[in-house]
Amino acid sequence: MEGSVIFHILCLLLWFCFPDVTEGQNAYKCESLSSNEKDCSTCHYLNQSMGYECQWCQNTGCVDVDNNQCRQAETCGKPVVTKISPTDGPPEGGTEVTIEGFNFGVQSIVTVTVAGVPCNNVTFMDRKISCTTSNKSFDSTKKPEESGQVVVTVDGKNSSDDIQFTYKMPKITSIYPNQGILSGGRTIHLIGTNLNIGNMEYKVELTNVESSKSQVPVGCTIIRNLSLEWNITCKSKGAYDTGMYKLKVTFDTNTDVDNSLKFEYLPDPIIKSTEPTNLTSINSGGTNFNVIGEGFFAIDSLTVGVEDSEERDSICRILTQTKLECKYPRNRESEKRRKKRATRSNIVIYLDGFSHKFASGVLYVDDPLFSAFYNNVTYSFDPSVEDSIKLAGEHLATVTRRSDYLVLVGSAEGSILSLTETELVFRPLPKEPSPRVNEEKLFIRVKVGNLRQTVGIIEYPRRLDSTIVIIFVISVLIIVALVVLVTVLIHRRNQARKTRMIVNITKEMHDLN
Repeated sequence: MEGSVIFHILCLLLWFCFPDVTEGQNAYKCESLSSNEKDCSTCHYLNQSMGYECQWCQNTGCVDVDNNQCRQAETCGKPVVTKISPTDGPPEGGTEVTIEGFNFGVQSIVTVTVAGVPCNNVTFMDRKISCTTSNKSFDSTKKPEESGQVVVTVDGKNSSDDIQFTYKMPKITSIYPNQGILSGGRTIHLIGTNLNIGNMEYKVELTNVESSKSQVPVGCTIIRNLSLEWNITCKSKGAYDTGMYKLKVTFDTNTDVDNSLKFEYLPDPIIKSTEPTNLTSINSGGTNFNVIGEGFFAIDSLTVGVEDSEERDSICRILTQTKLECKYPRNRESEKRRKKRATRSNIVIYLDGFSHKFASGVLYVDDPLFSAFYNNVTYSFDPSVEDSIKLAGEHLATVTRRSDYLVLVGSAEGSILSLTETELVFRPLPKEPSPRVNEEKLFIRVKVGNLRQTVGIIEYPRRLDSTIVIIFVISVLIIVALVVLVTVLIHRRNQARKTRMIVNITKEMHDLN
């Protein structure tokens, strides 16, 4: 009964979709059902496997059986290959390829050869052929690759399209870095040629060169987003013994590349103590402490986090092979226990794959809190009158030191002169600094660890720009020079006039005599 209802509903839907269909006509068009107008196989597939009344005509393609334009239904021609993906792979095969085209048959006998060798496990998926390449023998010492045509055979008919597949021999030329600690976790880069080929399915293994030690291969987890055409990147796993390990890389499950490259596993670091012995931090973390030990070498990732937390937001840096400088992580417990002023949390240091929990834990105290500077009113700072500024607050020196603080005025750093539990004194630059990018005013900001606070705004007295002063002085000098020049010229003119008068009088007197 239920099936009958569904059938009638489908019939009604077909009637609404094709209202012009009359009795005895099909409620579909074979031209629309065939996704590729050139694919004869799809048309026959609709007829033989799906129950549609379709036929293939060379001049019209896939049409209804009662189409008047098709005088005689035809069988499919030879298969046509338009694309293969990927276009290359390692010589020992194992690469799964996808071949696109048409006329691949319906329930036909289909075989595929890639560069002259069989492609195994042929299957259909969405009218595409998938198969796995097999071994291609060629002398890789003379040539690193060899190409050949992709040929699909359907019921004895061969494709003749020039679609090529290339077998390439991968080669590893170097490994960097070539050392890591026993617990693993170091990022390794394998450099070479023809590495980004086939399905890019890699397997990297390291095996101890000493036969007396465990020969169980140690894996290296592939990091895909860092693997390029000339580079395979992986992260080493923990080993059983220290010593030298030989490298083997497998491409697409079948092609093994062995070489003389080695990777050395070193002993894990040893953590001995911390400086200071009693670890204390503000809740925001970020201030420094030191870790004392041995073997701080051949390590990439150095972080610290609160125990049982996935966040490792604090980093360390190697000072020497026996000393690290680390930053305290944020206190996650303070977010849960806001009423309790101090909490103690266990923290863990992570050095690549090695980890160590500090036995005593860290005592976290309240963050330093600065009061609004000058009651949130812009403060006028005149370096000719005063040389320092006082910032008031609380918990400023409970566990932090003067060296933990950084005070910025605009884009410039101020000099911290003194620090107490309730006051920080600093000296701004005597010359007005520039504001930070996208800011017009000079904000005072205080940084301590991960904590950032904007305390207030200051302004320097407005002074004449030195360029304006220079221009003014030069202008005055030019004016003075012009005045002097005009005065000299007038004086000379007057002198010349007097001289001429004297000459004329003298001449007249001489004439009278």
